[in-house]
Amino acid sequence: MNRKYSPEMRERALRMLVEARPEHPSMMSAVRHVAGVLGMSPETLRLWQLGLP
Repeated sequence: MNRKYSPEMRERALRMLVEARPEHPSMMSAVRHVAGVLGMSPETLRLWQLGLP
């Protein structure tokens, strides 16, 4: 299922990722944590973090 997220949701997720990163041993650990909190796919957040659509 393809889900569309608003630009605001993307900004919020990326901001949360930046804030969570110091508390995790790796970027992927932080990505999985934030994605879980937001109920989204870690892969979506990972791609956003890389600057991809």
